[in-house]
Amino acid sequence: MAETIPDEEQSNYETFRDCLSEPVLKALAAPIEKPKAKKKRHAKKGSKGIKTDVVQEETAPAAVKPSSEAQQADAEDLGEFIEYLGTLIFPSLPPDVRILTHALYKDSARLQETYTPPLSASTTTHLLNTIPPPAIDSLQSYALLPPMSDTVDQHNLLTPILTAYITACIAPPPIWSSTRTTACELCSRDWVPLTYHHLIPKQAHARVLK
Repeated sequence: MAETIPDEEQSNYETFRDCLSEPVLKALAAPIEKPKAKKKRHAKKGSKGIKTDVVQEETAPAAVKPSSEAQQADAEDLGEFIEYLGTLIFPSLPPDVRILTHALYKDSARLQETYTPPLSASTTTHLLNTIPPPAIDSLQSYALLPPMSDTVDQHNLLTPILTAYITACIAPPPIWSSTRTTACELCSRDWVPLTYHHLIPKQAHARVLK
């Protein structure tokens, strides 16, 4: 049964869900290719009774384009499936993985040894062993894993997801995020887009402040 994500883990859960969604969408939302027209040859008599080959194209049945309502329903179903998978898998991961951040990683030699990509075989095996059977069953039901999948199949699908998640968690925040102001430096209004004042020449800033 899917679990509720604690507030303190919500941000990491959303990161994990994003990493999980990419391979799921790639596999389940792939467009169906339209069959190509087949060419058929048949003989045709010319004006002097000479047979010549004529090539005609057999028109393939036109692909039925799903309605916007059907597309929206499919998107909602995919979103719900990804959410369901995420709430199955994420809570089963070790606690230090669920709360992993750049700050914690930077200050812990143990975390650096364990979770520095590429993940070691022992770390990967440990993480894969935490995946609950209902999640594996769901992945098999949606053909993301083959029926009766083995550890190799599960490794090939899930290890890149776990690696992408851990990589995102331990990455340092962008430089601008620590220096970016939350309000306009000229008028102190936080609801005015900061880029708006880029239109004001620097030499006019003093007059604007007045």
